[in-house]
Amino acid sequence: MFNQILVPVDFSQKSRHSLEMACQIAEISKGEVDVFHIVQAALSVQMNEAGEYESLGSSGKQFLQDILQSNQLRLERLTNEYKSENFDLKLRLKVDDLPDKVAEHIHNENYDLLIVGGHTEYKIDSAFGINHNERIVRLAKKPVLVVNNPSQDRRIKKILVPTDFTNNYEQSAHQLKEIQQFFDARLEFLHINTPSFFSTSYELDKRIASFQNKHNFENCDFKVVSDKSRKKGILRASMHYGADMILLLSFQPNQLQRILRGDITEYVVNHSELPVMVLNVEK
Repeated sequence: MFNQILVPVDFSQKSRHSLEMACQIAEISKGEVDVFHIVQAALSVQMNEAGEYESLGSSGKQFLQDILQSNQLRLERLTNEYKSENFDLKLRLKVDDLPDKVAEHIHNENYDLLIVGGHTEYKIDSAFGINHNERIVRLAKKPVLVVNNPSQDRRIKKILVPTDFTNNYEQSAHQLKEIQQFFDARLEFLHINTPSFFSTSYELDKRIASFQNKHNFENCDFKVVSDKSRKKGILRASMHYGADMILLLSFQPNQLQRILRGDITEYVVNHSELPVMVLNVEK
């Protein structure tokens, strides 16, 4: 698993963090890291038969060539220090719009994992305050790993999995076990008990037993934490229990639900000190 890792970069420090994490994971999988940069050129372009971008207007040909060459050099400088004999490092430039096309790219080309740097301040949807990485996470059909901080050779040995033990895990239980096996990690299933979403100890014991009898996870633990907020409770618990990564199963809300109650996935992705992996699950 994770043999094909896609890393979009914009030459920021945040994207450097994502590249570092991608290379660490590729050291385990012995796979390929596909690093690409979106060149947002205000030109009408097409891809010719040789697979090269060209301007449809004669006046923009030299400009496009110059900007592609400049970005190719920047991409090579960025990735030189990460080259390794243990995995392949592939560099590409694309001329396109970033958020939608990244999700389409990994879906259509069958990548195993998308790794992106932490959130930016740039909003692509001012009405609802959605930034680039939030949009990418919501659209991606494959696992997304968001990295807000330097990886510092972080070994993923304890994975925190927030849950209420009631969602349908039929689609994701097998994938969770594969991820656990890949990192050789322990799963820490976490339930946040809040005043608004309260369950008694007896109810939780029953749900946890049913959950484990059905899915039979190994090398795992089940924790129940009381907090005023589920999303803030996840972040506090991740630090309290010494997790190395948070893994969220995102059961996508519609836009109205998101406005009314907020979105836990987006909050955790934007505020976590730890890497956050998101698996989008269809209801």
